[in-house]
Amino acid sequence: MICLGRPVYTVCFFEADFTMWSILSFYFFKSVSSKVASYPGSSDGNSLSCSRLKEEKLDCAACVSDPPPIDGFNCNGLTPEDDLEAEVSALFGGRAHATKLYNQTEFLFIEDGQIPQFEVTIDNDIWLSAHQEANLWKEEYMPATVKYGDKEWKNVGIRLKGSVGSLRICAWYATCKRFSYKLKFNHIDKTQTFFGLKKLQFHASLLDGTFMRERLAYSIYRSVGVKAVRQKYSQLVVNGNNIGVRLLTEVVDGRFTDTFWEHGDGNLYKQVWPGNLFDSTVLACKHDDCFDELVPRPKSDWITYGLRTNEEVANVTRMREFDHRLNSIVDDYQLSQVIKEFTPAEHNAFFFALNIAMDDWDGSMLFRWEEDQGMSRDAYWNHNFYLYRDDHDNYTQQKFHPIPWDMDEVWQRDFFDIKICVLIFLILYF
Repeated sequence: MICLGRPVYTVCFFEADFTMWSILSFYFFKSVSSKVASYPGSSDGNSLSCSRLKEEKLDCAACVSDPPPIDGFNCNGLTPEDDLEAEVSALFGGRAHATKLYNQTEFLFIEDGQIPQFEVTIDNDIWLSAHQEANLWKEEYMPATVKYGDKEWKNVGIRLKGSVGSLRICAWYATCKRFSYKLKFNHIDKTQTFFGLKKLQFHASLLDGTFMRERLAYSIYRSVGVKAVRQKYSQLVVNGNNIGVRLLTEVVDGRFTDTFWEHGDGNLYKQVWPGNLFDSTVLACKHDDCFDELVPRPKSDWITYGLRTNEEVANVTRMREFDHRLNSIVDDYQLSQVIKEFTPAEHNAFFFALNIAMDDWDGSMLFRWEEDQGMSRDAYWNHNFYLYRDDHDNYTQQKFHPIPWDMDEVWQRDFFDIKICVLIFLILYF
């Protein structure tokens, strides 16, 4: 059962249609919640789940009732500074609680009306070779020098980045006019950082000509307290040639968790979804950006394979426990208890609601089906997300937080199709 017990945030958009779809998405969740809450049993509030909720002094009827009316919200007059302080408040509870690394790197992403320039100097033959079709997904860093403002970093690694939708498409279907890149400042000198960050990314937003979709999506997540990468428009200059605008983007790594969590030394997992970790094998990517085809991997290997921090220790006990508990539930009440035990459930409700409202069709809530490929069963998998288990001193307080990723294809489905789906939903359920 999902109980959204907090006010709905009103966000100003340029298109009224999107606002309407966001509201419909919320009511869809409310309607589904009411049906789940009354199972098994009747819909009169006397179900097994509601009885258990009453034992905890929770009001089931209030949970599934219509939400209160939302007062209008006027976006006029808000400044970038207002937005930033509201974001800091949502993420940390106020400026005084923001982490040192967040404050230290804030200037890189602040809205100041400027488009910063990054100058990269690299051997031209190596640069051209990396963009040939045969080398597109080798994930090999090339040595370069990077200049930002009046500062310079030597022996920085640079490589192309992306997967099927943002890189392979360049080899399969089209000649791409722009590529995404990743910079690794500690490629040679392990102590070298970029104002405390080890890596940076420059997203080309190949499938989004507006350069706005993922930036707006991440911003909305952060505005309600969901940790998401910061971005800023930038210009990338290579060997004196301006190759165009890119989205300067944080990398989801150990520096990211230190930026957004007080207990930032916990385990960061990429595309590991508890409850979907099979007893035999699962499908996994061999490389970080998933250039290779999905291949079967044993479950025990898959959990540690998804680690992006603490790989040397690889203590995944909490993740295994979460996975086991999810696969052992027998009703929605047990599900709610497990979710509350292993995640900041009320906070995560925003993650899932926004995921639907933004129509993130390529995100964590879309499970793909792979027919049996020599494994013991068919496989269902999802991608484009991270999970972070915070490093709280109290083991029982170590929670799993979803982190959105790769959102340049949100808000792209034909709204006419959405209206038809909503109409069918209304006919079937009311």
